Amino acid sequence: MRLVFVKLGDVAGWGQAQIDAMVAALPENGVLLDDLKTSQASLQRMQAYLLERDAVFISYNGSFRIGPSPATGAMPPATLTFWYVDGPWVHYGDAAALPPAYISLYCCQDHVEASRYLGLPHRAFFLPHGGPPPTVEDGAQSADRPIDILFVGNVGPPPDEEAFLAEESSLPVAYHAAVWAAAGDQATTGVSTLDAWTEACRDTGIDCDGLDTIAKAGALTSIERLGQIQARSALFASLPAGTRIVAAGDIAPGTPVPEGAEALGPVPFETVLQLFDRSKIVLNMTPKFRTGATERVWFALSRGAVIASNPSTLLADFFASDEMICLESGQPDAWAEGLRRALDDPADLAHMSRRAVDRYAGGHTWRHRFEGILPSIAKADGRAGM
Repeated sequence: MRLVFVKLGDVAGWGQAQIDAMVAALPENGVLLDDLKTSQASLQRMQAYLLERDAVFISYNGSFRIGPSPATGAMPPATLTFWYVDGPWVHYGDAAALPPAYISLYCCQDHVEASRYLGLPHRAFFLPHGGPPPTVEDGAQSADRPIDILFVGNVGPPPDEEAFLAEESSLPVAYHAAVWAAAGDQATTGVSTLDAWTEACRDTGIDCDGLDTIAKAGALTSIERLGQIQARSALFASLPAGTRIVAAGDIAPGTPVPEGAEALGPVPFETVLQLFDRSKIVLNMTPKFRTGATERVWFALSRGAVIASNPSTLLADFFASDEMICLESGQPDAWAEGLRRALDDPADLAHMSRRAVDRYAGGHTWRHRFEGILPSIAKADGRAGM
């Protein structure tokens, strides 16, 4: 089986790092297609790979679309997939426009269920984020890493509820209260986006099935965005005093940044990797991924940092074995206590790092991800709905 990774134009640094790690994970059968818009040679390679029955194309977020042959009406022999790397419903329009023969790959198991709720006809599989092989020496961090706690990502203060309920959007105003309630529920309890939405609609007495699918996708996207803002804002406010905290990413005005924290603003992904090397604990607060995890978890783990994360079934073994710090939903006082306790015991923190890196190296790199999902893709003919 040949894996054909498609990159269209420039991508963000983290995206490029993901693609590089994916291609490197399977050197015996992975190839990269890029420069398709400018390179005739790349187009010819693409056309040749499309004719291979055992070729599997993997591209990002609905950006690479191949339709049926105008002459025969048939799709090419190769298997065509899209991998949705974050909250996928912002890409709903692109997803809905794909031929039914495509296979959708989601980085969170919950998104597979939500794709059915939105009526998407594509076969759907769970392909969680992975990462490169560990680079940290002897699988453990040293106690003298200068950064105690690192946050990488975007964060801001929650919007004003009254303003949110009144703002104009593609979603009818009557549904705004349900979105707001669902986001708060997700931030504080860790409930899935779809469950939070349907329960909030029921509690507010509105019909969530009375919307078209574009509006439903917009509602799910808004819930995940608001829930993440609320949870991250609470996390920032809870971080223990007296520690060296560094934040890299967009920090919106009004965000309760801990006193003395260093806010670097957006930085290149190469700088992020260097920060991982220098950090004892890396935060991961993405409640929308209760059955998955972001790429930062695996890249930071590969560099020996200890992860402090919201609950996720994908990380359950790490939590159960005390190899990660679990930030239980809606418990900011416990977050601060857990982080402080870990930092106060450097030897135990190093032990956590060593065991977490070993578990990661044994089952969570990109090679493991593809070895796990390729049998399922091989069984899927990619020509019918779920």
